[in-house]
Amino acid sequence: MRHNIRSAFRFAPAALVALIVGSAAVLPQVALAATAEQACKDAIAAKTAGDIGDPVVTVGDDGVTTVQTMVSGQTITCTASADGEVLSVNELGAGN
Repeated sequence: MRHNIRSAFRFAPAALVALIVGSAAVLPQVALAATAEQACKDAIAAKTAGDIGDPVVTVGDDGVTTVQTMVSGQTITCTASADGEVLSVNELGAGN
């Protein structure tokens, strides 16, 4: 029985290192998503004289961030790449 317990703990350091490395790998993705989100909010603000409304932010598996909001009756959708490059900004009004 003691041998089995020792065997289990022998692999614990490797598992701990894998957990730490895996957790650290997520941090850059979160930072990039925040950069893309801010890039879209800035692009929307430029089109609306600074008003960004109450944006809804989604991040796809590919890292593409979509920010959608309504300002003065118009729906504005912005997409940005994972590195913060604005890919598109589209406006849809009530008459469009």
